[in-house]
Amino acid sequence: SLPLKRDVSESVFIDRDGNHFGHVLNYLRDQAAWTPPSNPDMLAALRNEARYFILPGMESQIEAALSGMRQHFCVQCQKYFKAEDN
Repeated sequence: SLPLKRDVSESVFIDRDGNHFGHVLNYLRDQAAWTPPSNPDMLAALRNEARYFILPGMESQIEAALSGMRQHFCVQCQKYFKAEDN
């Protein structure tokens, strides 16, 4: 289960990145229509959100999108880069 924080009015407070949360909401609204973005850095960030919100279907779609890209992950800078054809 998700760790729920409540504010003084007893509303649930979710301390996550608002830019990524829109994708999570769109996925929850219509899973069949949601498509992962094509930016590998955004995909990596959204994969973390999918894991946080325990959305295995979203995580699977993101993993499929990432594996479909020919890319390399730079451990130092924590970013994905497209591989160049040799």
